[in-house]
Amino acid sequence: MRRHPIPTADVDTFDHDDCSLVQQAHWSQVDALSRLWVMDIGFPGSTCSPRLFVFDLMRNNAELLRIDCGHHIAANDTQSLTVQMGPKGPGCEHERHIYFILGKEAELLAYDILEQTWHRLSLESNKYENMNQSFPIKPVDFTFGIQGELILSDQDGDLYSTVDRLEVEGKSELATNSISSSIKLTHLGSLLGSSRSMIIDNFGTLYYVIPKFGAVVRCAKLANITAEGNEIIYLTSKNIQQIFFTSNEALWVLSDRVLNAKDMCFPS
Repeated sequence: MRRHPIPTADVDTFDHDDCSLVQQAHWSQVDALSRLWVMDIGFPGSTCSPRLFVFDLMRNNAELLRIDCGHHIAANDTQSLTVQMGPKGPGCEHERHIYFILGKEAELLAYDILEQTWHRLSLESNKYENMNQSFPIKPVDFTFGIQGELILSDQDGDLYSTVDRLEVEGKSELATNSISSSIKLTHLGSLLGSSRSMIIDNFGTLYYVIPKFGAVVRCAKLANITAEGNEIIYLTSKNIQQIFFTSNEALWVLSDRVLNAKDMCFPS
């Protein structure tokens, strides 16, 4: 499998003090406008704050923008950082937000691409039956469903959803550590454990990784989930970093070793 650096080798650095270049890419995704978004978390002990880089893949990978996230994401928050680009808007609208969870707080952080503002949203749910009281939910992983609904899991492996499409209101700039609004979540059931790299296919089926067991799990029904509703489809002794789909709907498993053809499976 031939590999080459994206966007170019010129933007990468091994100099821990050179904050002008990408130090350690934690997450990347291409949006509907062919812009590559890269989350750079820096090296441990570096003086560089977490940043978002944006590159235009249609114009020779030109750098369009870099966003300093240091006022909202501390360097020690990057150890449990999970990043996802939000779903496309209704009709022909493009992606509007990038979302972050820090793994320690019952919050979801959102960056508005159009307004260039930040929003911090608290997460809560009536997670226990026969109790009207809402409890804070501390997420460890999340994704978006086919209707744009937020789907997230906590450290206990419980799964939650907004049921309806997630909408973030407001245009004002977020003051550090202040809460813009809250999100009410519905408890969907339990996964097989604390998850990583949750993704949803075009049919609404959830796939996720349990790092502790080196397992890739499929969950076809996202309601009243029990252990029987979670199907292990792949097991490995390798350290799984990520799972992702390709254009032929194959599910790939990215580990800390070189990818081989056997690391591809067809869920159907």
